[in-house]
Amino acid sequence: GTIANVMWRISSGMFRLVATFMATPFIISRLGDHDYGLLIALSVFVGYFATLDLDLGTAVSKYTAEFSASGQHAEMLRMVRTALSIFIAIGLAIAVLISLSSGWIVDRVIMVPAPQRDTAQMILILFAACFVFNMIAWIYGGVLAGLHRSDMLSWIGFAQVVVYFGVIVGLLLAGYGVFEVAAFQAIEPIYISLAFYWMARRASPSVSALPAFDPASARMLVKLSSVTMVGKIALGASRRLDTILIGAMGSLATIPYYTAPGLPVGIFIRLMVLFESLAIPLASELATREKDRSAALYLRATRLCALTSLLLALPLFIFATDLLFTWMGEVFAERGGGLLRVLLIGNLALVISSIGGAMLVGRGEASPYSISRP
Repeated sequence: GTIANVMWRISSGMFRLVATFMATPFIISRLGDHDYGLLIALSVFVGYFATLDLDLGTAVSKYTAEFSASGQHAEMLRMVRTALSIFIAIGLAIAVLISLSSGWIVDRVIMVPAPQRDTAQMILILFAACFVFNMIAWIYGGVLAGLHRSDMLSWIGFAQVVVYFGVIVGLLLAGYGVFEVAAFQAIEPIYISLAFYWMARRASPSVSALPAFDPASARMLVKLSSVTMVGKIALGASRRLDTILIGAMGSLATIPYYTAPGLPVGIFIRLMVLFESLAIPLASELATREKDRSAALYLRATRLCALTSLLLALPLFIFATDLLFTWMGEVFAERGGGLLRVLLIGNLALVISSIGGAMLVGRGEASPYSISRP
């Protein structure tokens, strides 16, 4: 079952990677460096607020596996409904905060030129308004991960990629611009959250669309997730602040020359998320039923993670400049070959070491995990 889960998730991730590689040059050429940079800067800024989610998705995954393994379905239902109520409250608060400060963000943080100021502000408000649906999707995605339903997660991933890139390419071919593309990106979390709910409901009856706050469940979730959130904030900050600083200190048109070399490295981030999402519920179940197998799980998972990462990293490192030249053209190759290699080394080390941290979370020992995060 574990091997099947790995294969499902890897196939879904590779499908997204291939689609991104194919679509990105077309999207940049149609939007232009400046509009593409604006879109990336605004989406990255809103994504920053995802670090304020208390990392409840991880906690939901851990406790779903634990309650499912022990047959505590009523406790699982209370946990899911409590997580839903917390996420809705956080998401609405973030939406209001971003909307009220959108003018200041566009002027002082993103530093959008005056001709695009109004468009950028409208895009930012759209992103903020739909942000809560992203958080809702994480709850039901955590349930599916905890139940080891990687097949369902992967089918959603396949469909999401087809719809996402299909609609964006269609909009650009029809002559629409950055605002229309951003509007579609803003509403995407709505149908994604509905898809995750539908799949989670099929996988388990202990899933509800109705929020209900239970103090005991909230304390249980927050006790774990507030600690893992420390590591998530540190990791998220390092992956988003650089993009915003490049746009603010240089220009929005320079952002594509930084983000494009980072796209191939995204495969290692997806590997880390994949192996962590599989290891957390497994470690949680073993801590409940078979503690003596934890060491074997750690060794096997780390070896698999290291082997997979190295097989992917070596050709990327050797042919970094050739890859960028073939994919994005001469200018991107000249500016980004060295950057791609540097990003590759750092992320490779992070991915290989991720299994131990994931198992600590699954066992309920989150503090060392957070301290170890970069």
